[in-house]
Amino acid sequence: VEFQYAAPFGSWPNASGSLEFLILNRRHPCMFAYITGNAMYPEVAVVSKQLSFEYISEPMGVHLGLGSDPSEMKVMWTQVLPASEALGPKPTPVVMWGSESGKYDHISPAAANYYIKDELCDGSLQPASTTGWFPHGADKSDPIWEASMTGLQPGRQYYYRVGHIG
Repeated sequence: VEFQYAAPFGSWPNASGSLEFLILNRRHPCMFAYITGNAMYPEVAVVSKQLSFEYISEPMGVHLGLGSDPSEMKVMWTQVLPASEALGPKPTPVVMWGSESGKYDHISPAAANYYIKDELCDGSLQPASTTGWFPHGADKSDPIWEASMTGLQPGRQYYYRVGHIG
């Protein structure tokens, strides 16, 4: 839910123009509406066609966290797994890491954690509990993935990536 004024409050916009928006891939289709009038009497003048995202399986929201000891890091992310071919192997979400960019010598499978809005947002606060909430996946049943990178040497640089295999 995002908006932008076409002209400064209290003035009228030109007869033509353009606006730019940064659209985050929330894995949900979106539309734009041009609203005229004022805050008391808004009128929808025109609505865009529905926009959708091509890569809904892209890992997003990657976060690093400390593990149980200095040789471990936790990685969390959201990802909608692509549909596997009929009777084919189910994709496995993983974190891969190594000491060289592009060369990932280690791999660890991820575990699925399921959360609902009430577990992440305080129902008495605004706006995340109402208008600002977006499911973290394509639908309510998509998990937040968590995996551990283990055997790390403190002070050494590592490269990692998350995604799926299969």
